Amino acid sequence: IQTGDYLGHIGAQAFRNTSDMEIFYTLLPQYRGQGYVTEALEAFLDYLFADGTMRVIAIIMPENVGSRRVINRFGAGCAGEIVVHGKIALRYELDRETFEQWKTRAES
Repeated sequence: IQTGDYLGHIGAQAFRNTSDMEIFYTLLPQYRGQGYVTEALEAFLDYLFADGTMRVIAIIMPENVGSRRVINRFGAGCAGEIVVHGKIALRYELDRETFEQWKTRAES
């Protein structure tokens, strides 16, 4: 989108004193379902993995089906549950090798 409008944000931080990076993303409701998060997340994952990150983690609430669908597109798998602020969330993991394999398939 070239309007300069704020759509949402994407970011990363170290995950609980490990070498993994926790990624997070959100989008304003009126822009959901249009592929913006998928496009942004692909570029962001490219950046993180090129910068030396070996694995990314995404903590997603079970009812957030859209976010789960997006991260699954890139080959991430659910690695279990984690408690966040007293609520059960799902922990998704994606390593560099799996992402590179996805990219190879997506480009062919």
